[in-house]
Amino acid sequence: MKKVVLLLAIASICGACHKMTFKPAETVASQKLDGPEVVDGPQPPPPPPEPPPVVVDPPPPVVVDPPPPPVVVDPPPVVVDPPTPPAPVVSSGACADQEGLLSCLKCEAPVVPPPPPPGPVMSTKAQKLAKIMSLSCQIYNKSYPKDYVAPTAQQIETQLKACSPALYPETPMSTQQVSTVARLMDETDASLRLKMFKGLWYQPPYTEYFETYFGLDGAEAAYAFCMNKPNLTPILYTSEYAAAVSSMGGYERWRMDAKAQARWKAAQKIRQQFLSCFNKPAPAVAAPETQPPAAPAAPATCEYRKFDGLFELGGREHISQALAEGFKVAIETNMACVSVTEVPAVGAFQGSLKIAAYRCQ
Repeated sequence: MKKVVLLLAIASICGACHKMTFKPAETVASQKLDGPEVVDGPQPPPPPPEPPPVVVDPPPPVVVDPPPPPVVVDPPPVVVDPPTPPAPVVSSGACADQEGLLSCLKCEAPVVPPPPPPGPVMSTKAQKLAKIMSLSCQIYNKSYPKDYVAPTAQQIETQLKACSPALYPETPMSTQQVSTVARLMDETDASLRLKMFKGLWYQPPYTEYFETYFGLDGAEAAYAFCMNKPNLTPILYTSEYAAAVSSMGGYERWRMDAKAQARWKAAQKIRQQFLSCFNKPAPAVAAPETQPPAAPAAPATCEYRKFDGLFELGGREHISQALAEGFKVAIETNMACVSVTEVPAVGAFQGSLKIAAYRCQ
């Protein structure tokens, strides 16, 4: 449409141009000088005004919504299990003398000394008497001097060192004798020792049980061992005999009692056995060349235990068990090698290390 209007306007203008008469420039100039301009013929109408251009509004832009953003779906997390640490390597076995276990630990089999030559051995009865008097002599009795000093156990044993099983043998014991001797040897209960050795020496029936087993009464034992002033007669005057002779007709009844006579004879035999070894030198020990050769001592055998791995996977328990069983223990890390005498505190060691332990028997 705009093009049509524009063509019509151009055609109209061109037609008007053909009707116009153009004069030479000189003529025009003279006319201007001489007078008013003479226009030939009627003047053509002015050309119509050019119509305004038709402005066509551009079509509204088409608004297209942008496509929605793509939905991003995160992939599920990949769960990767941590790598399983390798289990510690635990081993055990026998180890030879001077065999290395760690840089600071090696098996050291102890040197087994040859057995000592046989010496005098006290009989079990002599050992019981020595222990009873070692404890009883610690009790002060008014019969002792004011400056009394109790003898040592070794001094008392010296007085009985010759009382071998052959000279002072064990003898059958009654139930009452077993109980009396056991109470006198009890280190935790001194009640019977106090009864027999602190006051009066005669304390029936315990005095009788004592004298008929050991061959001497309480007073004789106190003077012989505690004050080292023995006063031992060849005959043991038992409590039973003393009670018999102190009563009217008691002696005859006692003499005619067969069982009482058997007890008397047994007590006198034990008395003679005791006198044969009390305060006597120990029997001589045979010279080494006359003794049979001693059997060679068996060499000590040693065993080891090792732990190689992460300390957190049982190292502390390994050390605890080894120490409890008497092993010598050491730990070696990449920094040092140290001996261990107690279970390490929690956190004292971490990571990979070596533990070794050994013992010899």
